[in-house]
Amino acid sequence: MRAGIADPERMPSIAVHRSRSPGGAPHLDSDLPPSQGARRPDRFPTTATSGLRLRPRRPDRSRGRSGGSGEVSEHALSLDLVPEPDHPSGAPAVSVRADGRVIGYLPDSYRSALDRVVASGAAPTTRGRLRVERTKTGLRATLRLALVPPEVLVPANDPPEEPYSLLPWARGVQVLRKDEHFVRLAGVVPPDGRGLLLVTLHLVGARVEGRLDGSRVGELSAPMSEQFVPTLRHLSGLRLLAAAYCVVTGSPLKAELTLQAPKAAELPAGWVDGAPVTLPRLVAVVAVLVGLSSWIVDALLN
Repeated sequence: MRAGIADPERMPSIAVHRSRSPGGAPHLDSDLPPSQGARRPDRFPTTATSGLRLRPRRPDRSRGRSGGSGEVSEHALSLDLVPEPDHPSGAPAVSVRADGRVIGYLPDSYRSALDRVVASGAAPTTRGRLRVERTKTGLRATLRLALVPPEVLVPANDPPEEPYSLLPWARGVQVLRKDEHFVRLAGVVPPDGRGLLLVTLHLVGARVEGRLDGSRVGELSAPMSEQFVPTLRHLSGLRLLAAAYCVVTGSPLKAELTLQAPKAAELPAGWVDGAPVTLPRLVAVVAVLVGLSSWIVDALLN
């Protein structure tokens, strides 16, 4: 399995990296979004930094670098997200680590989704950009993470049983005729009204329809379907289904579906020519382990 390759101008989502840690756990990767905090038509911000507290390293004086006030440096980082119970406040938390060092913490709202990832035997990782500014009073650091909101961090349903490849995350595309399948969708709308699903895309006549666990839940418009037909035919030639992320929002009265997938002309060459992109099957977390020290969690992940 390899990581999905997302256009940096689009919202990232997690996918499984082909490489593995020494302990054999697959890594969940997401691509770095642009540094600006612009919002997309799907209403999700392109960065997630809320609640993050940084611990910047001290200046390296061994190299004789004095560094003047106003000096700014930026660093692209590969980051590990480690659920652990030793937040300075005493509450369970998710630490953000670079090269094994804790540099900050995610908001508590991420804990449940990442607990599920870890319980499934995967090691959650992402990418980030660290900006460090040297001021007269010391270092001031800002870290931007490639991370979607916690409610759409992991899909609620399992990947397809059949061979498939997961399309990269992209701008939202409205799914039509979902009202005809409201009974099916009402059963997967989370209590807070928004969640993430995995759907498969199928060409039926001139339209592309979306299916949730094999059941139809809507279709794309005729013009939009044409934009996805080359992708479906490409994967069909490889004997693969096309899987994609889909955001569901709703209430007891109505549900909306937004397909987060690129048109055929927007697919990166690395995805088209590469190995199938797949996700691990995630287990449901029935309990949160507390009292484990960080080194025990690290041992489980590595």
